Amino acid sequence: MGLTLTETVPQQVAHSEREKVAQINREFTALYDLGRGLCQALHFSADAAASEMTRAKAAVAALAPDTLLVGDRLYCTVEFFGTLRGQQCWGLFRRNRLVGLHKLERLRKRRHGGGCLE
Repeated sequence: MGLTLTETVPQQVAHSEREKVAQINREFTALYDLGRGLCQALHFSADAAASEMTRAKAAVAALAPDTLLVGDRLYCTVEFFGTLRGQQCWGLFRRNRLVGLHKLERLRKRRHGGGCLE
């Protein structure tokens, strides 16, 4: 059902008349429904140094049973799979740094929205 995505989002904030710009790091944890292409939930944390894993576990607690989470290698831990199991959810995570794709066969090629879809 969803994809867990956690990343630091730098935001630029203008100050006073001189338009000085300051970088402020904030954390967003987003859960996307891949089947519908919609954002299911968006959690905000003003503390960019806070643990991503803690926020991810809190987000998992609100998921429905039999939800499939797709995520990055940070979440590929025994502890996180225990959290998923407690919620009766499933997880699919990459383990290695590099992910390679090999094209086996092109089934179809067509133009769509000004681009090429293969």
